[in-house]
Amino acid sequence: MVGIDGLRSRRLGRFPCGWFYFERSDHVDVVRLLAYAQDLETILGDLNQDP
Repeated sequence: MVGIDGLRSRRLGRFPCGWFYFERSDHVDVVRLLAYAQDLETILGDLNQDP
């Protein structure tokens, strides 16, 4: 989707938004809940940056 390894998304039924998350062996790390009309590449782009 935005070129981030392991990032997954799940659409929320009939709503135009979705959860963006990483699956781990013992938990799920939810990154953001975003509307699909937003610029996802820009918003999620900070995940590829080193802290």
